[in-house]
Amino acid sequence: SSPGLERPLKKLADFSRFTGNLVAISTFAPYDGKKNITGRIAAVRDDNIILDLEGKELTINYSQVASARLKAEF
Repeated sequence: SSPGLERPLKKLADFSRFTGNLVAISTFAPYDGKKNITGRIAAVRDDNIILDLEGKELTINYSQVASARLKAEF
């Protein structure tokens, strides 16, 4: 079976492949006081994932990502 709409993102290359898509990320350490973050993948630079959180940018180091999944948009 296929991973489906809300497929897990496991490698840094997966984040690059799905740039522009909505993603839900859980982190090991809090970013802006939150460990669960939902945003759009704006870019991937070096080992950092840059998310667009409705006009605000948040940079998360890939080593801090506990899990990540694409979010379905309707």
